[in-house]
Amino acid sequence: CSSDLQHFRFMLDSRGTNVLSERVAKELGLASQGQATGMGLGSGHVAQAFTTVKHISLGHQLSFDNQTFAVQPMLDADGAIGGLELFNGYVASIDYAARKVILIRSAAFHPDPTAIRLPLHDVHQLPAVWASVGGIGGWFVLDTGSNDLMDLLAPFSREHNLYRLFHAEQGEGKIYGYDGVIQDLVAHNQPFELGPIHAQLPEFTLGSDTKGMNGMEGVAGFIGSGVLKHLVITFDDSDQVVYLKPSRN
Repeated sequence: CSSDLQHFRFMLDSRGTNVLSERVAKELGLASQGQATGMGLGSGHVAQAFTTVKHISLGHQLSFDNQTFAVQPMLDADGAIGGLELFNGYVASIDYAARKVILIRSAAFHPDPTAIRLPLHDVHQLPAVWASVGGIGGWFVLDTGSNDLMDLLAPFSREHNLYRLFHAEQGEGKIYGYDGVIQDLVAHNQPFELGPIHAQLPEFTLGSDTKGMNGMEGVAGFIGSGVLKHLVITFDDSDQVVYLKPSRN
């Protein structure tokens, strides 16, 4: 992203909205206004304000004007480009192995007939697909903003008694979300199914805290880039479907 020829590194978060770090907002001299609370997979909330970025360019061909960004403290990135805004009007294809994102106008998109086609379900305005872990099915959000394999949420884990079923145990050390400590347990070696894709998850987390996004109802969990990096993922929000192909890497 650039503003007045200044370049920054932004995360692409398929489940998120546009976010700018407080540090970058200050560096660019952007005035913030309003007040709200944001939440993630941590155990608390974080204060956030909002600002308008007059012009943002992605790569050399795509640009947007007058975009609203939430301003929050961020430690590991200059900001985040949210799929909820970016994918509007576009089909977004994410190829981890090739290290590229391709955006195509929805009207010009022609799907690959060899790709796996799965329906997208809107859960709390998040892109979710039906999947299962350990034979237990539910709606899982595709989360390009997470580095984990999978994070199961507390309500889903409690409903299906997954802590006992998966022999979950306390992980080593503490995990921190931007809004607090994540009180997660860890489980190992469970089968995972996503459409016709079958895999074995060596390790994944089960949320135990009902605060923040960990406490969302109707969501089984988040499938992170630990799984998604093995795929080429194409989000077609206009038709509410996602296309998956195995990565070449």
